[in-house]
Amino acid sequence: MSSKNSILKNNLRRNKDSITEDFLLYFAYGSNMDKKRLFSRIGSTVKWDNGMVSSKKLSFNKLGQDGSGKANLIDQEDEKAYGVIYQVNEADLIKLDRFEVGYERKTLEIQSDNNGYVKAISYLANNLSDFIVPNKDYMNYIVWGAEENGLKQNYIDYLKSIPTID
Repeated sequence: MSSKNSILKNNLRRNKDSITEDFLLYFAYGSNMDKKRLFSRIGSTVKWDNGMVSSKKLSFNKLGQDGSGKANLIDQEDEKAYGVIYQVNEADLIKLDRFEVGYERKTLEIQSDNNGYVKAISYLANNLSDFIVPNKDYMNYIVWGAEENGLKQNYIDYLKSIPTID
């Protein structure tokens, strides 16, 4: 069974009343948590839930084209990363692929706030550096997305504490 079909089957089982045949879940943990930013990239934003991934830590170890750090999830026991789960379809992901250069689609198990554990597609960087300071505008998208979607306040405070460059 393909990864897409596995995700569809998993999500269909959990949410029979509210999904269509093309329903996939996308876990945004970086700037795509911001609804306006995601909408500008794929033309739709249907929030499904907030979520958390265990044994992952938010890092800024992907070098962006502008020389600043971009968000990534790295393996780290006893850590958690929070984000927003959106409903998408394959066409949305194809559009998003054009923006996520240097990332690969990966399937993660996400603990959603209201719907238990689900499998969701996310983008993880494949060419890593040490920590690279993100720029302020990019970090603002991440903080705004966390705030507008009601992520935990202590996580928002953590995001606000990350150093940035102008």
